[in-house]
Amino acid sequence: SWLKAACLLVFVLISLIYFLALHLFASLFIRMISDRRMGILAGLVGTALTAIVLYALDQLIEPIWFRAEHLNSPLNILRTSKSPLRA
Repeated sequence: SWLKAACLLVFVLISLIYFLALHLFASLFIRMISDRRMGILAGLVGTALTAIVLYALDQLIEPIWFRAEHLNSPLNILRTSKSPLRA
């Protein structure tokens, strides 16, 4: 059907954009940081900052292997059937 073809085309375009952006940033990273120690330090600092931001956002971006019922997130409290806010 046309909907499946359109969805596949959108998926391929998004994947292509992601792939090209990833290679652009990797190329810029390699050109800007030629010293191996600074590259490792920049990678570790970026990883730590990402972990802090994700923790601060209370894990709104949940990994696939976690089930939403096991997380103590305010959004998950609203999703439970025992919540007084749920009709």
